[in-house]
Amino acid sequence: MTTIYCPSKEKIENLKVGDYALTPFGKLARVTEIYGRGIDSLGRTFVCYYTESGSVGSTISCSMTEGHVHRSCNLPFTSAQIDKIEREMNAAGEEIRIVD
Repeated sequence: MTTIYCPSKEKIENLKVGDYALTPFGKLARVTEIYGRGIDSLGRTFVCYYTESGSVGSTISCSMTEGHVHRSCNLPFTSAQIDKIEREMNAAGEEIRIVD
């Protein structure tokens, strides 16, 4: 099974250091720093942050955008398929979807 995450505006606005958030590899890791917040050209809220990485003291740069599927490396879909899923999730107001 694959979990697809499409964060809400509230989740992005409330993300803080110490919370757990997804990395680009689809794993949850502790947020060590938030280095950017804003609104993109389409009016969607976003956040840029660092999370802990495997090695001691290592971090990895990440970002999330409201209503945008978190495109981690482990999603077994094409970009077109993810775009379709994203539209469906936004229309249904879903934040998380489990796909077989």
